[in-house]
Amino acid sequence: MRPTFCPQCNEPLSRPRGGAPLLCPVCSTVIAPEPTALTDAPPAPTAEQRGEPKRLPAEPWVLVVRPLGRAWRRVYFGLGLIKWGAVAALAALAFNALAILAAQSNRPATRAGLPTDDHIGLLAVAILSVLAVVCGLLGRLCCCSVPSETGARLPAVLAFLGTLLAHLLAGLVVLQTVLVALHSASPVWLLPALLAAGAASLAADALFLVFLYQVGRFLPAPEVGRRALCLVIVTAVVVIGMFLLVLGVATSQTAPAPAGSFPPALVVSLAGVFGVGLVLLLYFDLINVTRRALARRFARDVAARQVQPG
Repeated sequence: MRPTFCPQCNEPLSRPRGGAPLLCPVCSTVIAPEPTALTDAPPAPTAEQRGEPKRLPAEPWVLVVRPLGRAWRRVYFGLGLIKWGAVAALAALAFNALAILAAQSNRPATRAGLPTDDHIGLLAVAILSVLAVVCGLLGRLCCCSVPSETGARLPAVLAFLGTLLAHLLAGLVVLQTVLVALHSASPVWLLPALLAAGAASLAADALFLVFLYQVGRFLPAPEVGRRALCLVIVTAVVVIGMFLLVLGVATSQTAPAPAGSFPPALVVSLAGVFGVGLVLLLYFDLINVTRRALARRFARDVAARQVQPG
């Protein structure tokens, strides 16, 4: 309330109406009005007094994340198999590059009765290639157990079937090549089988990238999609670069290469090996990123189960 006496001269004052300041007639002291007395208007009616329904306070929005089931454990294991298959493929490429360089050096065998370095390199390439094929095929089979609500099961199944078909056609190509070398078969079906195997392998790899992208969206892990896009771009650049390199070597009319230098065919072979190796490294990184995203989700689920009241 307002004071009834002036604070300077103690002159009794009457309470004014309204919100105007009070002026002392003796000492001319100005007394400001109280905040509660600025207006004599009645308070505004509330929502309940106006007949409107009472609004409850909005509850905070909570994202409910379900824990991953056992099927994701099989997917995680399958991605691990694919990762080690990529390592085996990289090792096979390294041995292949060494075999190409060794063939260029034309080193004779030390003894006629012992296997040469070329034979050992080819054997290592064959063993590592078979290991990469088996690990990749089993890994993609395990990835088919991904839950259907992720939208990744159909691409995973199609990728596995395409990979299986590509490997069968590749085995047919190898068998046909051996028979042609032994003059026991005609090479007519060799090129169509090779083209069919390449097309099936390319389609299977594209479907598997779709599977990884869908898994990254479900987790969610946006870095998986970025790695997949980078892999697609680099693969396209490598394919276009190899095509231009082969076209340039085929159409060039140059003199024979001098002694000690690399012939154009060897340069193309080494460029192909290094290009495939770069793509495999990016593929290995993509699988690793996906497995790390799954591992983080597993750890989060374990922590959520531990904090739940027993």
